[in-house]
Amino acid sequence: MVFALVLVSWMRFARITRSLTIELYKKDFITQAKLFRLPFLLIIWRHYLPNLGPDLLVVWTSIWSRTILSISGLSFLGFGVQPPLAEWGAMLMDGKPYMETAPHTMIFPGMAVLFSVLLLNLLGDHLRNGISAHEKF
Repeated sequence: MVFALVLVSWMRFARITRSLTIELYKKDFITQAKLFRLPFLLIIWRHYLPNLGPDLLVVWTSIWSRTILSISGLSFLGFGVQPPLAEWGAMLMDGKPYMETAPHTMIFPGMAVLFSVLLLNLLGDHLRNGISAHEKF
């Protein structure tokens, strides 16, 4: 299931990488590096990767949080991992009949999903704010 979700989500990552690369291609420091006839791999190593890395890290955190929600949702619906394996969505589904008598069987897996997605989103926001605070090359 994770493999299938990764196959679907790589397109968003590639599209954002392409748009950021096109934006960087138009910058003056890339033009100057080409005018100095620096080797192509050196331009990539010194200019493209340091400027693409932080932005792609922010996108990566949002994709991870979306993947956690997708896996939990599919497992809650019964399309995820099977009962011998532990997964938060499956735990929510297993605790559903006991919601009135033992609500902790649904509260703790739900809080685990909530806090993991929240922390990944806050990490992405923090990284994005840190990136915008620093001046790029």
